Amino acid sequence: MFDHGGWYQRLLGLAEAGWLPVVLRDYVEVVYDQIPLDDVRPREWQVPQGETPTLPNPPPGELQQDYRG
Repeated sequence: MFDHGGWYQRLLGLAEAGWLPVVLRDYVEVVYDQIPLDDVRPREWQVPQGETPTLPNPPPGELQQDYRG
């Protein structure tokens, strides 16, 4: 889907818009196919839960690609 540069550009765009990635936090549903995002904008600008953007996991590095079966 994304190359490394494209994924990083998406991450920065979301952060600039007020969506920060959540790596570890209590009481967050564990999802393995994407990185959860927190809406840190003022409450008046926030959107309903169903309209949260998504950030897929970063693409694998060269080492991970070499060792896939």
